[in-house]
Amino acid sequence: MKRAERRPSRFTPEGRRQFLESLRAGIATTKAPAEVGTTSAAMDRATATRGTPEPAGAATDAQWSAFYGHLAAH
Repeated sequence: MKRAERRPSRFTPEGRRQFLESLRAGIATTKAPAEVGTTSAAMDRATATRGTPEPAGAATDAQWSAFYGHLAAH
């Protein structure tokens, strides 16, 4: 059986930056993923299985975990 090839993530570091900017601009957390052309589920999968290298100064896994914990609480 052949292993399925992994597709590259569309929720790139640039997409994450745009997502956070959308939140800072006051866009609801339920609508912000659409602002960067993705869905909440796709965003969660992308951050769980990163396929692109993180740029210098990118958020750490602990920071993302805290961020998502904050979103879940609100």
